[in-house]
Parts: sequence; C-alpha cells; structure tokens
Amino acid sequence: MASQLGQLKSQINAMAQELNRTGSEISQYQQRLAQQVDQVQQLIGGSTQKKDQQVIAVLQRANAQVKAAVEAMHEASQVSNAYSSSL
Repeated sequence: MASQLGQLKSQINAMAQELNRTGSEISQYQQRLAQQVDQVQQLIGGSTQKKDQQVIAVLQRANAQVKAAVEAMHEASQVSNAYSSSL
C-alpha cells in the first residue's frame, strides 16, 4: 500500500510541475497575444466596419480564454500540490 501511495504522490507531483511549467509557457504566449491584439486594434483604429469589429472581438475573446486556461492550470497545480502534501 505504501508503494502505491508513493507512486500516487510522485505522479501527482509530476503532474503539478507540468501544469505549472505549461501554464507559465502559455502565460508568456498570452502576453504576446495581448500585445498583438492591441496592435491590430490600433491598426484597425476607429473603423466602424462590422468585419473589423468582429476580428477585434474574436481576438479579445481568444486572449481572455487563453488567460483563463493559464489561471486554471496554475490553480490545478496548486490544488494538486496541496493534495499530494496531504497524503
């Protein structure tokens, strides 16, 4: 039983580290994406064309979803670490 518990702890710790590492990498991408969205928005400017507004809206939604994914990954990492520590 102890070896199974040790395996579980090791697996959860490895998963938590991977979640944290991947979340950090995606966070860097999200920051670049946010800058690109801002640049596109500045280039499009005050255009009132529906297609221009659609592009900006979809890029902003994508950026928000990437940011939410990063937050979820960091939270999953923290919860996993806490669980592993409690074993």
